[in-house]
Amino acid sequence: MQELLQAFGLPIVVVGLLLAALSTFVAFARNYRKCPPNKVLVVYGRKNRKGAEVKGYRLITGGSAFVLPLFEDYTYIGLETFSVESSVTDTPNKDGVPVTVEATANIKVSSEPERLSAAVERMLGKTTQEIHIMLKTTLDGLLRQIIGTLTVEDIVRNREKLAQEVLAGAQTELNKLGFQIDVFVVNKVDDKEGYIKALGAKRTAEVKRDAEIAKAEADRESVVKSSAAKQEAETARLAADERIAEANRDLDLKKASFKKETQTAQAEADMAKALKEAEIDRELRQRKVAAEEAETKAKIALADQEAQRKEKELIATTIRPAEANSRAATITAEGNANAAVKQAEAVKAQAEAEKQKLTLEGEGRAAAEAARTRQLGAAEAAATEARGKAEGESIKAKLFAEAAATEARGKAEGESIKAKLLAEAQGLTAKNEALAHMSDAAKLIIVLEHLPEIIDNLGEAGQKVVGSAFEHIGAGVSRIDSIHIIDLGGNHGANGGSDPVTNFALNVPKTVFGVMAQAKALGMDVGTILEKLGIPKGALEGLLANLGAHVQPPAADVEGSPHK
Repeated sequence: MQELLQAFGLPIVVVGLLLAALSTFVAFARNYRKCPPNKVLVVYGRKNRKGAEVKGYRLITGGSAFVLPLFEDYTYIGLETFSVESSVTDTPNKDGVPVTVEATANIKVSSEPERLSAAVERMLGKTTQEIHIMLKTTLDGLLRQIIGTLTVEDIVRNREKLAQEVLAGAQTELNKLGFQIDVFVVNKVDDKEGYIKALGAKRTAEVKRDAEIAKAEADRESVVKSSAAKQEAETARLAADERIAEANRDLDLKKASFKKETQTAQAEADMAKALKEAEIDRELRQRKVAAEEAETKAKIALADQEAQRKEKELIATTIRPAEANSRAATITAEGNANAAVKQAEAVKAQAEAEKQKLTLEGEGRAAAEAARTRQLGAAEAAATEARGKAEGESIKAKLFAEAAATEARGKAEGESIKAKLLAEAQGLTAKNEALAHMSDAAKLIIVLEHLPEIIDNLGEAGQKVVGSAFEHIGAGVSRIDSIHIIDLGGNHGANGGSDPVTNFALNVPKTVFGVMAQAKALGMDVGTILEKLGIPKGALEGLLANLGAHVQPPAADVEGSPHK
């Protein structure tokens, strides 16, 4: 046995150490905790000192930690954002209107160390539902508090302001609990009394009215712009036609100029050719004359040489034959000389003829120059005619453009006057319809407002009637110091009569309409005067009939007393 221990003792120790190390590693691995970035690892169970502060837990965010077995335990707290619904019902606002508001808040546990510690100390061990209820209660209280400081218009039209104020207040309160609020959105605003709907109806009516006005203005502007665009298009078309006419005129002028230059160059070329041919012919003829003169001189010289030879031959033989031969040679020489002279004269005459021909050819050049001058004059005349036609076409196009522009302006002015008259007619129609639906009191006010104009239109006779009617009223009123209305009882109102106040108040209108009735009886067309002022004839007749029902003997006692 001892031998076995000695033989196997060392391996057993090694295996035991390895098993112990493996057990330690497994235990360490099982208690080594990792924390993802969206959670907080809370290790608790023993005191931990951090500076001067001692806490019974450790907080690890986005890392790892070793949890001591038996002495420590751990848990996780999520950092994810979650939604909390907040709603208040029939909460009075600044004006006392009960308002119902529904909102949603996005909240999360704060990652800041101090707030995170506060959240751990307050929320550890609570369920998610309990946390949501606590946060909802806090948000509901803040929402009620802020709604009480705002009007309905502020809540409905400026929800962002409401959300910002709630967000600012909630941030402070939730920070104490270790939470932070990211977003607060108002989802619904309502009230049972229909106050918000009334505001919406009013705003809807205003928007519809503004839309109709904007549409009318847009239609009017569209018509104006359309007319202006048509006028501009017509003006542009006429301007384009004018430019085309000017371009055609310039083209015709250039063609005429080119044709003139071409004809001039052709005439000059033809004249130069003729002059060159004449020069060559003259030079050839001069050379021919010179050759003939040289030939004549050569023949004369040859004859002289022949005579001298024969003379020497005769002298060399015998004197007689020589003399005979000499005389014969002399005669022959003279004959030849005469022939040569005649031939020379003929050549001279021919040369004179050639000279005359050349002179005539010079006159031909003058004629060619005259023809060239005539051609130049004809070309200039054609160019002048083309320019005159082009200017005439341009003036014609301008006159057509001015006529079309005047016609377009006339049409535009006609449409404008038509639209204005149509608008005035529609306004009068609407005014008559409005008067038809007015009460007698409203019609009475309108007539009294136009009273000065009515009096002015009644003429001198009508003004005298008005003056006599109101003279006693003015004189009486000027002496009144105080008015006491005494009701002696009775059922004036119940029996269709008028009470004293009504009778007194109707004195002036009754007088006015009495004057109108007198003016109408005198033959004055009061209805036409009212129609000029925009009041239908039927309105006056109805007022006179209805006002007559109220004419009762006045029950008011007007006491005059001296002024104090």
